[in-house]
Amino acid sequence: MDYIRSIGNEHVSSFEAVFKLCDKNASILDELTFKAHRALEKQDEVLIEQLRDYEQSLRQLSADLVDKTYAYVLQYSAKTPNEKNEFLVCKKNQGLKCGMWININKNPRVKVIEMPDLDIVAEIPKSVALATVAVRILQYPPSIAVKHVSKNKYSNVGGMMSFDLLSLPPTCKKTKTWTVRQVTHLSTNISCLSYPIAPAGTDPSLMRQNSGPIPPVRITCTLEGKMIYKEAAPLVGWWDKETQSWEQEGISEVSLEKNEETGAHKLSFLTTHLTKLALLQSKTLCFPYVDWFIRPLGERGSNMVMLTLSTAMGVSFEFEVGEGYVKLCSPELKELSHLVNKEMYSRELLSALKECGLNLMPVDEDADFTDLTPKDKDVEYGACEEIASICSSFLISASKWNNEAGSEVCLARISEILDFGRTMIQDLTRIFTKEKTEPPRSVSVAYKNKKGVTFVDALNRYEKYNGLPDPIDNPSIFGEIHYNMLALLEGSKTEGIAGTTENYNIQAQAETLSYCRTTSPILCNTLADLLYALRIFSFS
Repeated sequence: MDYIRSIGNEHVSSFEAVFKLCDKNASILDELTFKAHRALEKQDEVLIEQLRDYEQSLRQLSADLVDKTYAYVLQYSAKTPNEKNEFLVCKKNQGLKCGMWININKNPRVKVIEMPDLDIVAEIPKSVALATVAVRILQYPPSIAVKHVSKNKYSNVGGMMSFDLLSLPPTCKKTKTWTVRQVTHLSTNISCLSYPIAPAGTDPSLMRQNSGPIPPVRITCTLEGKMIYKEAAPLVGWWDKETQSWEQEGISEVSLEKNEETGAHKLSFLTTHLTKLALLQSKTLCFPYVDWFIRPLGERGSNMVMLTLSTAMGVSFEFEVGEGYVKLCSPELKELSHLVNKEMYSRELLSALKECGLNLMPVDEDADFTDLTPKDKDVEYGACEEIASICSSFLISASKWNNEAGSEVCLARISEILDFGRTMIQDLTRIFTKEKTEPPRSVSVAYKNKKGVTFVDALNRYEKYNGLPDPIDNPSIFGEIHYNMLALLEGSKTEGIAGTTENYNIQAQAETLSYCRTTSPILCNTLADLLYALRIFSFS
């Protein structure tokens, strides 16, 4: 916090100076993000909260520094008009675009603000053109934009834009060799005006209610960077501080065109809200996960596995998981070229995908906009660890009944590998479609709750989910709780269960269990963390 206080008090007198500070903040944010990911892996809740608060404070610091720069320019710049009698500022740096416009001579024929250096055009109504205000247009890249966690189902993608009407400071007076400037709060801070602009002595909050139809502003801008947009029709929203959500009221005629060569998107829309604006995409576009599979790569004993994940939006992902790294293998989309086949930490990769518009890191609140029930976090993390412990010698897949089992239970289907020549995705599909109950290549359903792990008779081909039988009335391998997967797979030693056909069919070979026990713990931890970051059980 000392850094934030010291930098926050710095005097910034140019956009070049503030760009350097924002670049420095972005570097610190990268380091913070890395530490936050590691804290999440360790489930250090206290450290996670501290890092998130510091990250948000640092992002807000960048925004405050940019505001101070605008205040300085408004106070001290000569405001020399261009050939159109406009005062125009266009500055940019690595995705951060800063524009400002003042109609110095109040020309009523001015209806368009053009900022070619920033790829921004704004069509303004006469009331704005003739007002004694400055028009500020800002575009923040995702790397430094203040994060807004919306209470509705939408999140911003492609960064964030701010379109504001700023109060002008008192005009300076020149007397011979002296320049006299009045020192006010506008000397170091900006003041954003409401829209429609309220006449002097009028309550700004009542203007929107009583002013009749509000003339909209058309904004056309370019969203640079890697972005995948999958909404059926483009959506733009404005940030409502009161509801803490992205709202779409007052936004119309939205269009989004992609430049296939550069990957940039041209966004155009009408808005009656001059504030923070953004392109929106549903946070739950990828959910529920339609299916997922885990299979080992290479021969028995190799410490690499592949997670195949099919999402609700029709895009499938393949993640190679090794000792301490995760690698995105597909989809090989142009927008993801900077991520494909690159070894990264699991949350580092998922965060990068989120910046591209692909949210694979859901939180419990996201389930409110789906038909899914979030799992108890301790049970889910335990299930991820149990699944990871057998990943080198078993094929693993999603269970159709996982959501119906409730918040206290996680289900997954497993099949022992007896032939490592049959571990391709087509082999998994065939095995888990047939769902044989007798070896070889039999399929069982693992059941994890707070007590431990067991098997449940709940194959996907069944018409309904019956849960566990009563252990007293119907003692069986289905419902006999063990402390971990390896103990469960050894089979039951209980009299009356040990000799049953069900126990024989489910029991794994001793050699298979031996290989499971020698699987790299680093691989197991890496896979468990990826599965938990994906919330693989809560959102499938």
